[in-house]
Amino acid sequence: MGKLCKRILSIGLCLVMVLGLAACNSKDDWIFSLNGEMLYDKDVAIFAYIYATEYNVNSVEQLDEVYEDTMTYGEYYKQQLEKDIISTVLLYKEAEKNKIKLSDEEKQEMKVRTKKVLERFGVDILEGRGVSESDIERVYEKKLLGDSYLDSLSEDGKNENASSTLDSDKQERYVKVYQVTFPIVQLDEDGMVQSDAEGNLKKVSRAEIEEKETEAMEFSERAQQGEDIEALLEDCDETVTAIEKYLKYEDLEKEYQAEVDQLSVGEVSDVIESDYGYYVIRLLEKNDNNYAETIEKHEQQSEDLSIKEAEVDRLYSDYAQPNREYKNVSGWSNINIKNYLN
Repeated sequence: MGKLCKRILSIGLCLVMVLGLAACNSKDDWIFSLNGEMLYDKDVAIFAYIYATEYNVNSVEQLDEVYEDTMTYGEYYKQQLEKDIISTVLLYKEAEKNKIKLSDEEKQEMKVRTKKVLERFGVDILEGRGVSESDIERVYEKKLLGDSYLDSLSEDGKNENASSTLDSDKQERYVKVYQVTFPIVQLDEDGMVQSDAEGNLKKVSRAEIEEKETEAMEFSERAQQGEDIEALLEDCDETVTAIEKYLKYEDLEKEYQAEVDQLSVGEVSDVIESDYGYYVIRLLEKNDNNYAETIEKHEQQSEDLSIKEAEVDRLYSDYAQPNREYKNVSGWSNINIKNYLN
């Protein structure tokens, strides 16, 4: 009986030691600790498989090639993978804090993107690393929730500006012209305008200025009489240029605006004088609403991007600085991108 008790006690002590070692190993095996969320080797593997799929990283040989300066492609991909992991987790934590949920469309997107990873690597390889379909879905859920959180910031910004936008009666107006320029400034061999040390435009001689003015006036008159503008351009020297362009009406000089105002679409202007030279324009659109909408969308996208970048920078500053000990440097140094391409 005494021997049996000793044996049971011995087995119990062994189990305690094994569990203790396992606990120590799990504590030491973490790779990232981000705002209360611990990530281990398996988590990094999931992110790596997703990154390789989304950015089409499939050549092991390329990883040793130089990407930029002394950095190899392998080092670059690992750097980008780290940024992807950190931003995904930190944004997800903010989404969780703000109780953001995935829409049905986003849930479907999550499944579609997960399927691409499964097709790219195959179930056997993924399961060999302990990665399941649900694991991949879990990471994509975090990514999509983080994106939704950033989108919510942009929406908040739009709502704040909505009242001022509605109260404004002034709508940006863009005109479309075919502009022929007769320059009176000095150009370098690449056609770029030259300036002096004070930043003032270098002008050609008075005689050349008068010559360009006369040339522009004759060009305008003949074009107004119905001669083909392209044919007229063939008789001009190489300094004369012609280009189709969109111009913001409120940014135009008064003389340019006056010509636009009096022209009908298709008509050719009189000569317009500027510091750069003389212009002759054919009006193509008096108020291009489509272009104005395109510019507005582009400006909104730039503003949204700035808001999102500022938030990511804030989260990095709060949770991903060296003094926060957010990364197990030794553990991360052992991560090799090649291991996820075999």
